Amino acid sequence: MTAVHNRFSVEGLFCGKKRGLHVLSSPVPRDATAIITQEIDPDPMTQRTLSAAADAPVALNAFVRGIERRAAVFGELLCGDAIAGDAALAAAIRAFRGISSAAPMQEWPWRFWSLLLATPQLRRSPPPAPTRDGALQSLARLPHGARAALLLRLAGGVADADAALALGIAPATYRLALQHALPHRADGTADVD
Repeated sequence: MTAVHNRFSVEGLFCGKKRGLHVLSSPVPRDATAIITQEIDPDPMTQRTLSAAADAPVALNAFVRGIERRAAVFGELLCGDAIAGDAALAAAIRAFRGISSAAPMQEWPWRFWSLLLATPQLRRSPPPAPTRDGALQSLARLPHGARAALLLRLAGGVADADAALALGIAPATYRLALQHALPHRADGTADVD
């Protein structure tokens, strides 16, 4: 017999046996001890389904944590306002949590960025005021679409195929938008300096 003692917090306690689990309640309402008294061999299909359901919120939270800072920088640079960028990010995360369970994980990146781009704050924002020095001044002079394409690559770290899907354009069109967004010299060649 295997016995595992886990302390956990619960709102409503119960006593009794349920599928091999005894819960011993104490007078303190938030404290209980679970003792597994027998091996439980659940239906394999149920086990896979439960594992997938349990992993989804964890995977979703990890995805959002991994993308959140990049998306905040992206939003601020696209619209030129940190507060508006943060509001767009919060709206996109709320919307993404609602649709993520219906989409395969490999589609999450482009779906998230698509939702972020669709927020009112980022949809067709005016160019940000060139209040910063250096490269950010030239970013403010770019048209909205080219700025979004460039920022997906630089601030978001989004792969080309996912960025094209997020923008709703063909991958070749996305690459062309990147080429147009890069600084050019007077002779038309890319300015890599």
